[in-house]
Amino acid sequence: MNEQVLIARREKNFDISGAGCLIQVLGLLAPVVISVFLGYIGGAIGMVLLVVMLFIGAAKHTKWICSNCKNPVDSEEVAVCQTCGAHLE
Repeated sequence: MNEQVLIARREKNFDISGAGCLIQVLGLLAPVVISVFLGYIGGAIGMVLLVVMLFIGAAKHTKWICSNCKNPVDSEEVAVCQTCGAHLE
């Protein structure tokens, strides 16, 4: 009974075509658009929104993949890949 256990790592995969990227682009536009309507105060509000939306967008577009089969993993806490059965460390 000598079973080999397949061990793989979780890898970060950044997807540039999802909701996270859209949020970041909207954050980049926020200071300009809001300052058009509210002037300098709107620009300051837009800068705060820029920083917040960049962080939120970065968190949303980070996906986890299995290093063995390159298929998506649901979250960082998953211990076994659903596709290839590798134990994730």
